[in-house]
Amino acid sequence: EAGKVAFARAPFNLATTIETAARLAGTAADAKGLRLVVHCDESLRECAFLGDAQRIKQLALNLVSNAVKFTDAGGVEVRLSADPVGGAQHVVKLEVQDTGIGFDPRDAERLFQRFEQGDEFIARTYGGTGLGLSISRRLIELHGGKIDVQSEAGKGSTFYFTLPLPKIKE
Repeated sequence: EAGKVAFARAPFNLATTIETAARLAGTAADAKGLRLVVHCDESLRECAFLGDAQRIKQLALNLVSNAVKFTDAGGVEVRLSADPVGGAQHVVKLEVQDTGIGFDPRDAERLFQRFEQGDEFIARTYGGTGLGLSISRRLIELHGGKIDVQSEAGKGSTFYFTLPLPKIKE
């Protein structure tokens, strides 16, 4: 809350970090009979970025775990890309798309507030405290990035975030 979060700045493999997060959520997806697929730009497999791999993994795990939690049939797709914006700086984008319950787009901003969930039915049915997305948003913003969502009730959601990260090795 005080905004005093220290981020590590160490070389890490972004693709491996995101795939590890997805694998951690994969057990729950398997238990529900869901398809969980990770799409990663091939160019990211052999390069290193400078940043906080542990926090980025936590952010990815939160989004993938939520997608699995709110999806009863179909699956979850994770897409990772990075676009250069000048020099070594890149904008990394992680998208997590599900075929879950979705929600009314007018509720999107509220979901990023502390202790908020879709409604009482959602809270009772799926559990949780309503803190994951608000914490994720704060961490992403402190890291200079943005998080957003597109959704339609009954048709699923796509949560995505962008982070500025320097690429340090091809």
